[in-house]
This record gives sequence, structure tokens and C-alpha cells, in this order.
Amino acid sequence: MSTEARALQHLQKSIEINPHFVDARVFLAEYYHRNKEPDKALEIVNESLSNGLKNSRLLNLKALIQLEKFPNEKGAEETVKDALKFAPKDVETLHLALKISSIYGNTKLKIFSIEQLISTNSASPQLYLEIAVIKFKHGLIEDAKKYFELVVDLMNDDADCLVQVADFFFLCRDDFEGQEVEDTIQFIRTLLSKVLSIESRNSHAKLLLSFLELRQENEINALNLMKDCFEAGFDDEKYFLELYQLSLKIEGKKKADVILKVGLSKPETKGMAFFLLTKQMFYSKNKECVRHSLNAIFHLARVLRLKIKRYSELKNNFEFYAARFNLAEIESLSGMIAESYLVYYQFCLHKNKLVKVKALKGYKFFKFINP
Repeated sequence: MSTEARALQHLQKSIEINPHFVDARVFLAEYYHRNKEPDKALEIVNESLSNGLKNSRLLNLKALIQLEKFPNEKGAEETVKDALKFAPKDVETLHLALKISSIYGNTKLKIFSIEQLISTNSASPQLYLEIAVIKFKHGLIEDAKKYFELVVDLMNDDADCLVQVADFFFLCRDDFEGQEVEDTIQFIRTLLSKVLSIESRNSHAKLLLSFLELRQENEINALNLMKDCFEAGFDDEKYFLELYQLSLKIEGKKKADVILKVGLSKPETKGMAFFLLTKQMFYSKNKECVRHSLNAIFHLARVLRLKIKRYSELKNNFEFYAARFNLAEIESLSGMIAESYLVYYQFCLHKNKLVKVKALKGYKFFKFINP
């Protein structure tokens, strides 16, 4: 007889002698689970629990088996909550709760698990970042700030992490209680300097820095940083309009038109590029502005629909702070669409003299909403 078989016999004998011997039941259930016999393991666990032998390891094992056998049901979630009531500071239970909360999208359970792990000094630095992001998404800015500051201390050599922290402070710079905006800006600069010392080509850091430079009217520095991001292909939807306008102001139309041409080739910036081209053609009294205005409306409306869908998702997930920024993007896109319509009607009415009832009505309407 093998050593494992003898051990199994001893466990079974121990339970026969003392049915309330919890540790023996735990070891026996874990043995069956480890040997791919989850039904036997679950039977032992349920029998033990029904006899009042509550134990965090038994409850954890039950939750784990439920997660494996019935992933589309929420039995594991309820069981791990029960385990947390029994042992709220048990590290193994908290890690299991964290795993289950991530699978089922239970933010409340996730926050509780992370905060308890932090209170027991059992949380990894990544968990500090995770809870900071969750707090930020839900608009709990002061709580998020506290955790993001801890993240800087714990992960000060992680460039991606530091960029996330800088992004948070940049977005919320006007909302912190008892902290001057200029102090926040200086803190962001320090973070970005650290990031660029680790990764000199980090486009996200360069883009944030360009906005700080633009805020202090250092337009040439801002332009150069934005051009670095643009040439690296970094998320140009966020700054395409600013880049074009700075290039036009500082470098002239020829260089700005190169940026415009690239913008027309990318789905995420095509609408904005057509919008800029529309205005350019309108001011030069070029009849092509009519065609470009319709192109701008078509492509901007497509992006607008995606932004509105995203807004609904954020609102339904109670991510109200993120929804606020999303609304600002929706407002900007709506304004560009309205301006594109105005160009279309103004040109048709005043240049080509196509004074039709429908065109006149549309022109007056958009003139009213965007005087």
C-alpha cells in the first residue's frame, strides 16, 4: 500500500473516531480535490458545514470547487462572502475573494478584499495601484490620491505605473482639497521626469508633459513633444487638434498640412481632419468645403456614437468621474459636427445662392445652437 493510500485510510479512520475533527475533514476534502474528484470533496465539505463545522479552509475549498464546476453561477461568490464573515482577515480567503470578485465583476467585494489585505500587510504593490484606480473611477478622489501617493513610494521604478499616477494627478489637478494646483503641477513634472529617465521614449509621459508646457504657454516645447508622440503613432485622437493648430501657428501651413494628411488616413482622427480641412476650404472660399463638411459630419458622427455608447457603460458602472471626461469629449465632437453643418449651409446659401427652404431652415437652426 502506498504512503498516500495509508494516509487516506488514517484520515477516514480519524473521522470515524471523531466526526468533529475538522482538520481531518479538511485534509480529506483537499485530497479528493487535488486528485480530480471534486464531487467527493464537495460532499465532505457540505456534510461538514451542515454539521456546524465551519472552517475558513472548508469554505474556501467549497468556493473554489463551485468556481471550477459552476463558473456561470454565483455560488462561489456567496460562499466566499460567508468565509469572509467567518474569518475577515484570513489572507488565503481574501486572495480567493479577490480572484472571484475579478471574475464576476463585484467591485464592492474587490475593494473590501484589497483593503483587508492592505490592513494585514499582505497586499502586493500592484494591489495598491488597483484600488487607487477603482477609487478614481468611482469619483472618490481623495481616497484615490492617498493610494496613488503610496504607489509612488512602492513602485518608483515602474514607468507605466508612474505614468498612471501622473495621469490621475493631471486629470484631477483642480479637484484636490487643500492643495494648490501649481503644487500638483510640480508633482506631475517630477513624476514625468522620473518616467523619462527610465524610458526616454515614453509617449504617454511626453504627451502629458506637452499639455503642461502648453498650459504655461511654452508652445514650441509643447509642439515638439506632441510631434514626438505623433511620429511614434501614440493615441493621436487625444491631441490631434492641438498639434495641428500649434503646427499651423509656429511652422506654417505646409507643415500643418502634412499632419492633416496623416490624420485623414486614420479612422480615429479622420473626422477631425475633415473638419479642419472644411474650415480651411471655407475661409479660402473653395467650393470643396461642401464635400469635406459632409465627410466631417459622417466620420465625426461615427466617433460620437461610440463615445455616447461608452458614456452609457461608464454611467451604468457608476464610473461617474470618467463619465465626466467622456461628456466633455461628446460636447467637443457635437460642436465640430454643428460647425461642419454651418459651413455647409453658409456656403450653399451665400456663395452658391441655393436659397432653398430646407437649407435656410437648417442654417438658422445651427446658427441658433452655435451662434
